[in-house]
Amino acid sequence: HDALRNNTTGSYNSATGRDALRNNTTGYGNTANGVNALSSNTTGDDNTAVGNNTLTLNTVGQYNTATGNDALFHNTTAINNTAIGRGALFNTTTGNNNTGLGYGAGQGYINGANNVFLGANSDVNGNDYYNAIAIGESTTVTAVSTARLGNTATVSTGGWTNWSNVSDGRYKHNVKEDVQGLAFIMKLRPVTYQLTASALSEKLNERRGEPMN
Repeated sequence: HDALRNNTTGSYNSATGRDALRNNTTGYGNTANGVNALSSNTTGDDNTAVGNNTLTLNTVGQYNTATGNDALFHNTTAINNTAIGRGALFNTTTGNNNTGLGYGAGQGYINGANNVFLGANSDVNGNDYYNAIAIGESTTVTAVSTARLGNTATVSTGGWTNWSNVSDGRYKHNVKEDVQGLAFIMKLRPVTYQLTASALSEKLNERRGEPMN
């Protein structure tokens, strides 16, 4: 019912479900499968929306893929986003190149660009973060250009080899042997502590429930 109702010159579009691609006019290469899928799209091209309310508010955004009810629901003009899982990237509006894989992945905030969320409810804790990487169920990133592996319940992270830091003298400049010696070391104040993981989990609002609607 009303699928592709307002299409004028748009070509290579497929719409299945009530109001799917309803407002499309000249957009081409779109696939919408589900109630309200891409229903607001007008001139956006090459979007794929599978599931009820996927990419519902997208108007001119391009090259987005949303699979799962409510995935990329609020996207309007952003490009190159991939959301797989119910509610994945739900609140992202104009941020580009984001990837959310898993139930509610990256759903809680308005994302900036170039973020990766892998795992159910993996997310950030603020709007407009960019270059954030969250891997693991309910893993929460707290700053831009930050990667986090595992949530507050994770007790071990490792592999069969040591961690390798990128270090190549060919790409270093202004190298100086000016590291302070004993005077600097004497100012160090080593401490030990215990982390209250449950309090940190509450502070980070690690979600384990339903994605936002």
